Amino acid sequence: MSSEWKDPAGFKNRPFKGIKKVLKKPVSDIGSSKLTEPVPQENLTEDGVFAEAMRQVIEIPEFRELSISQGKSVSNLSDRSSDDSAYLLDQVLHGHDGIDLPRTQEHIEWVSQGYSKEILQRLHQGHYAIQDSLDLHGAVLEEAESELDFFMKNALRRSYRCIKIICGRGLRSFNGPVLKGAVVKWLLYKYRKYITAFVSARQCDGGLGAIYVLFR
Repeated sequence: MSSEWKDPAGFKNRPFKGIKKVLKKPVSDIGSSKLTEPVPQENLTEDGVFAEAMRQVIEIPEFRELSISQGKSVSNLSDRSSDDSAYLLDQVLHGHDGIDLPRTQEHIEWVSQGYSKEILQRLHQGHYAIQDSLDLHGAVLEEAESELDFFMKNALRRSYRCIKIICGRGLRSFNGPVLKGAVVKWLLYKYRKYITAFVSARQCDGGLGAIYVLFR
C-alpha cells in the first residue's frame, strides 16, 4: 500500500504546493544559517523573551505570501436579512406559518369508519365553525371528566356540529399529557357513536393543546 498522500478530487486550494522542493534545499539557500548565541534570561522584557524564543526560527521566503484560490460559494449568508428569524418567529407565534402540526408526535386525529380522511384536513384547517368550547386546562381528572360529560351532553342536546376542547399539552406534567390522553379516551369510549372526527386544533386555536370535535 502506497503511503503517499493524494489530494481529494476537486480540492483546489494548495498553499503549500512545492514545499518538498524548498525543504530539500540546503539551509544556507533557504535563509541565514547564522545562529546567534543565547541571550541571558535576566532582565528581559516581554519582547525580548519572544525574540529569544524565536532565535532559531528560519524564514522561508518562498512562503512569505500564500496564494489562496477562491472556490465556489455554497451560500451567501450576508444576502439574508437579519430580520428573517424574527419575522419567521412572529409568523409561527401568530399561527400564520412555520410549524406543521400534523407532522409532530403530539398531533392527534381520528375519523369514524366510513368517512373520508379529507374531513380531518378540513376540520383541522378550520372549515367548520366552532359553536362552543370547553377549557379543561389545569383541571384534575375527576373534575375534567364531569365537566366534559356536562359539556358534551349540552352540545348534543343543542345539535351542535363542531366544538373545541382545550386540554393543554401536559408539558409540565411528570407523567406526560395525562389530561389530553384522558380526553381522547373519553371521546372514543363514551361519545364515539356521536362523533364523525376529531383532530388537533390550529395554532391560533390552541394548537396541540386543543381538539376540534365534529359531530355526526
